[in-house]
Amino acid sequence: MDAGSLADWVAAVGTMLALVWALFLYRRNIREREERAARQVYPLDHGSGNVQPDEPAEFAPEVFDIFVHDDVEHGGYLIRSAAHGNPMRSTIVPKQVTLVYTAAIVNGSDEPITTVNFEIATLGGATVKSFTYDRVQIVLPGETKAVVLLLPHFKDRAGSSVLMLGLTVAVRFTDSSGRRWRRVVGWPTESVENEWYNGRRPRTFRRDVGRFRRKAAVRVKKIGRYFWPAKLNQK
Repeated sequence: MDAGSLADWVAAVGTMLALVWALFLYRRNIREREERAARQVYPLDHGSGNVQPDEPAEFAPEVFDIFVHDDVEHGGYLIRSAAHGNPMRSTIVPKQVTLVYTAAIVNGSDEPITTVNFEIATLGGATVKSFTYDRVQIVLPGETKAVVLLLPHFKDRAGSSVLMLGLTVAVRFTDSSGRRWRRVVGWPTESVENEWYNGRRPRTFRRDVGRFRRKAAVRVKKIGRYFWPAKLNQK
């Protein structure tokens, strides 16, 4: 190999390494930007109360909607006066004393968030009750949406209602890139699996590398069987 070809080879390798490094920095910058935006989204816990049986759960106009847990026994939904930004807000008439939490989601980022789900969680971050099918579809940048969460009182083994202390509010939301996040009041934002995604997962560099390694392992195994057949190992 002459000096010219060696120099060309070194330059080509250097160019390739520079390209890989640039792609790595680009992906890291995107991830850091997503995480920075997600940290600017947070829930608020405005406290709890009760709704008496056979009384409609009516709240202030600034409450965007009223979310009812599946375990709440109730009569029928009642369409009440339109709330700000939600002309179809509904209320409910519970059949028993119902626990009520008033929560809010604040989008302090520069991008909209979607599919916001609320949870009742412990102060340590564990989910106690989740509102799976009730969600805020979109929260625009700089917007705050307050909701009311209705859930049954907690009961002991004998079926008696008990007061469960140390509870707060958590939210799950999706950012503009499709990543799913969860945050509990007073806790940092954490990345979670997207429970609403149905279909093929988006490609990432890490998954592509893993896929390449699995395919390479299969090929090496086939080559090994070709040169060293299993029957030769039999006694």
